[in-house]
Amino acid sequence: MTLAQTESPVTANPVLTYHYAVQSEDGRLEVRYVIFPLSRIQLEYDARV
Repeated sequence: MTLAQTESPVTANPVLTYHYAVQSEDGRLEVRYVIFPLSRIQLEYDARV
């Protein structure tokens, strides 16, 4: 099953900083995406180990 979706504007949010969002056409569901470069994730992982 595929849901119809539209791009949703990014708004400032103190809980979750996100870069892209899509929303279902009926407005009941919004999916927010956070995008980080892999090099940053690797550096954070190396710092923990």
